[in-house]
Amino acid sequence: MLKRSNELMDAVGCYAATIRLDPQYQGAYNNLANTLKRAQGLPLCKRSPCSADALREAAAHALRTVIRLNPLHANAYTNLGSISR
Repeated sequence: MLKRSNELMDAVGCYAATIRLDPQYQGAYNNLANTLKRAQGLPLCKRSPCSADALREAAAHALRTVIRLNPLHANAYTNLGSISR
């Protein structure tokens, strides 16, 4: 819901909290990656805007985590390919 309403900072915080509570929850990593792809210019890197490269690498790391947890998660592969383009 937060991601859809473009409240990306709050969405990132919610996904991070979910991951802390359940580090095996693949959906949170996948949604975190999708949100990070759209978060350019937000102060997520020590209260400053992150570079596009830093956001892309963080998103890719989250998606690789999904794939490690579930090698059959097709959406994670699709999203990783999208980030890599």
